[in-house]
Amino acid sequence: RNDVKVTFSCTDNPGGSGCSTTKYCTDTSNTCTPDKNPPVTIFTEGITFVRYSSTDNAGNPEPIQSRLVNIDRTPPATSIVSVGGDTSPPYMDTSNDGRTDIVVSGEASMSCRWGTTDVIYSSMSSSNECLISVSTATCSLGALSAGTYTRHVSCKDSVGNEQTTDSSQPTGNEDVTFDICVRSNPTVTITPASQNGEPGDTKTYTVSVTNNDQNCGTEGFDLTPTGCPTGWTCTLPSSLSVASGSSQTATLSITSSPTA
Repeated sequence: RNDVKVTFSCTDNPGGSGCSTTKYCTDTSNTCTPDKNPPVTIFTEGITFVRYSSTDNAGNPEPIQSRLVNIDRTPPATSIVSVGGDTSPPYMDTSNDGRTDIVVSGEASMSCRWGTTDVIYSSMSSSNECLISVSTATCSLGALSAGTYTRHVSCKDSVGNEQTTDSSQPTGNEDVTFDICVRSNPTVTITPASQNGEPGDTKTYTVSVTNNDQNCGTEGFDLTPTGCPTGWTCTLPSSLSVASGSSQTATLSITSSPTA
């Protein structure tokens, strides 16, 4: 990733007249004719061909030789594959498996770390190294409780070019905001517990549904009355939408048979 200084040495064959001159040229197509005096320093990022030839004191030129110089100064460009198995933002981990993984794709042989602060790879803790498989990094954050989090993933390539903290750039860190959702069974209560009435009467009950999920947004709960006796009419709304940690009510209406 640094500038490359190229120097040349010439040794004639035993018994020869000795080296006279060495000429070189550079291009990206490996076709130029050597016409410059060495040494040469390569500054340009990417692939450069250095072509050279020496001539002895008797005027005999050697066949043109060529060497490839590849300068890489560009950090890896990465993108988020998934967070907790969720492949599209806003990311939410609903797996309830006691761990959250951030998966990032980039380039082969890169190294990546994750952290709670937005710094470059070398400034992140070595204990937060991500697992690399070809060009994919899996960063295991461990177990997190329900809530909203922001984590940062920073990578470097095989020659040490590190991503910057400017996430707006293709070669910047990945700044990942996500939610941890912890699901639990809902609580359902019916009040009053019982009522007395005459045959054919209609009685109403309040059905309360509590969404015991944590940080999971709003869920729809299907409501179906069961156990309604033959000849009776039991009606209940088909569903309720309830936010995490909240409760909603519906009215259950029961009309007994006139011959009950």
